[in-house]
Amino acid sequence: MAAHCVHELATPIEVVTASGQVVETTDLAVHPDFNEISNEADLALVYLPEPAAIDDAVQAAELAETEPPAGDYVTDLMLSECSVLEDSSMLPDEDPATFCVSGEFCGRSRGPFMAGSDGGSIVGIVNYAAVTSPIACASSVPGHYDWLIENVR
Repeated sequence: MAAHCVHELATPIEVVTASGQVVETTDLAVHPDFNEISNEADLALVYLPEPAAIDDAVQAAELAETEPPAGDYVTDLMLSECSVLEDSSMLPDEDPATFCVSGEFCGRSRGPFMAGSDGGSIVGIVNYAAVTSPIACASSVPGHYDWLIENVR
């Protein structure tokens, strides 16, 4: 989850899954390097009292350990195919653990980017999507992999 969505909230937070399950969180962890001005390290983990029920709409996903190469495709929750850009320099205070993509409607879902066009492992969490252009940027899961693994409960 993007830290900018939850960093000022107190737990419990109600999470609604794609299949309509409502679960109250027990805690959350915001990345210690999160910067709300630059969106650097824009990652947070929400902790559930028990795993959400797996069904057709809710599936487990692996965390990617390697960055998607420039030119490869990632898919967002709206199934928009987004091409990974080589240059992420349009970001202020560029975070080396951020990547940007281009494609119609990319990142509008504000959720994860999955590797490939068929929804593989999670490669990023959307932290910026331009309203007037087809550019979206994400905090890189591989770039923050160690923190994520250390904080998974």
